[in-house]
Amino acid sequence: MRRFTDEEGNVTTKANADLDLAVDAMLQAENLDSILLVTGDGDFLQVVTALQNRGCRVELLGFRNVSKQLQRQVDAFYRGYLIPDLLPFPHEPRNDWGKPGSCVRGVCTKWFPDKGYGFLRFVREITPNLWITDPRAPDSPYESVFCHANELADGLGVDDMLNRETVIEFYLQESEVDEGLIATNVRKVYAPSHP
Repeated sequence: MRRFTDEEGNVTTKANADLDLAVDAMLQAENLDSILLVTGDGDFLQVVTALQNRGCRVELLGFRNVSKQLQRQVDAFYRGYLIPDLLPFPHEPRNDWGKPGSCVRGVCTKWFPDKGYGFLRFVREITPNLWITDPRAPDSPYESVFCHANELADGLGVDDMLNRETVIEFYLQESEVDEGLIATNVRKVYAPSHP
């Protein structure tokens, strides 16, 4: 953080550590195997490319307004909302992520508008197998959850459910019909803006 005072005494604060971070990353590249950037700023595109050219794996953690080019360039992109227990639930101070009765964040992987239901997915735990996104695979850290359209909160529409970038928050309940989980009280956390 840097503070600047103009001639009239107005103080402006800028969080402009981009250049410092880029230089530090380049100086440390030969000592690192992988780097995790927590940003959404597309200005880091050239830094990412330079680090990859020096043999570093570059992963990205972002929340809102993450540059699409940056997402494509990095070796892996993680939406911060989806990481278990990274962001607290203000309405659930003692949440047991992934257990029945808990609140989790995830995405919709399949939605059938004509049938009024679909399937949501969330990360149970962080493991080295985050690349195994199919919840049916035995080593996958992901869990699939059934969701009925009646559980969607106001403001969460079909377009949101069909977009895998929409982050949703929901409660987990055990199904009374089969051995699985169902989603209840499904709310939108983040949806990408469209031009």
